[in-house]
Order: sequence, then structure tokens, then C-alpha cells
Amino acid sequence: RQVQVEDHSNPDHPVTHVLTYDPRGLLTQHARGNHTTSWNHDLDGWTTSITAPNGAATAYQRDPAGNITQVTHPGLATAILDRDEKGRLTRAVLGDVIHQWGYTHGFITHHTTSQGTHTTAAMDYTDDGWLSSVTIDGQHTRYHYDDAGQLTRAESDTTTNSWTYDPAGRLTVEHINGTTWERTYNAAGQLLHATNGDETITYTHDHTGRRTRETHSDGRRRD
Repeated sequence: RQVQVEDHSNPDHPVTHVLTYDPRGLLTQHARGNHTTSWNHDLDGWTTSITAPNGAATAYQRDPAGNITQVTHPGLATAILDRDEKGRLTRAVLGDVIHQWGYTHGFITHHTTSQGTHTTAAMDYTDDGWLSSVTIDGQHTRYHYDDAGQLTRAESDTTTNSWTYDPAGRLTVEHINGTTWERTYNAAGQLLHATNGDETITYTHDHTGRRTRETHSDGRRRD
């Protein structure tokens, strides 16, 4: 089955998308002009390979539960993924880089990276499951939250970053690495301005509420 979609999101350059599906309803090909991406699937419907428009094919191997255990790509080293009996990722090998993860009560509490040298990260959590601290090779960072679970402060041995929210949960003040950004919103909750004292960014929205433009005080603009 094929579906043709006419994309006029850019009126000056309309694009025709042709989507091809197999009898199971799985996407097997996406053609857009001269660019085609294709997918192969196994009997269980899992994706076994993806071929990019340049012909490069990424292949996937899975365990009986459908979890990806190996990824091969012609331009990269083969990635090998190990999981525990609950399907959680415990080890990943990509070339000479090895990652290992440990869990406590379902949360990641230990992560080791090896690439000639070792980097170890340990994580602690609050009773509510929020990340409360991260220690990386002896460098400790603590995290604090408000009653809504929003991050309000991150403290390390050398810096403190903070975040403030309005009653609707919108970020109004952000203090990062010595720079403070203040944000203002309209009644619909759309971000209008962000300023740090030296620079102001103004945001414009269309009638549906979508952000359409970002204008910087130095004249830079992004639509």
C-alpha cells in the first residue's frame, strides 16, 4: 500500500512524500524526491535494518524479547548491548569505549565509562524518586526540587545554579554559571521575552500559538 502526502509547509518548495507499507501495515519505504529511506522487518515486526538515502544500511539484532543487542553501521564500530533479566541496559561496547550501569530499586545508581581511563558516576535519589546527587570521580553535585518536583537548585563544590517558576510552573528566572536570564509570558502562557541584562530575545507567535520568530537585541533573527 502506498500513501502520497503533499507537504506545503514551505509554500515556495512543496515536497511530495510517498510512503510504502507492507501487508502488516509496517512502513517499508519513504521516498521524497530523489531521496529514499527503506526499512526491513522480521516476522515479529521488529525493524532489522534501515537503509539511508546514501545507501548506508544500519542493521539491528535483537534478543527474544525484542531488545536491541547489536547495531552495525558501515561508518561506525559495531555496538554491542547487554541487558539484565528485566531488559535494563547493563553494558554497552562501541569500539574501545565500554559503558556499564548498575541499578538499585529500578534507578540507575552507578555508571562507569572506560576508554583507556575510567570515569565513574554514582547517583542518589530522594524517596520520591527525584535525582538528589551525582558524584563523578569525586566531584559532587546536589539537586533540590520544589513541591511540584521542579528542579530549583543544583550545587557543586564550585558553582550553584538555580531556577525559579511561576505558579503555573513556567520557568521565570534561570541562573546558570553566573548569568541570570529572566523570562516573561503572556496570558496564554507563551514565552514573550528572555533577557539577561545585556541581551534580550523576543519571541513571536502566530494565531494558533506556534512560535514563529526569535529576534535578538543585536539584530539576529531566526524564523
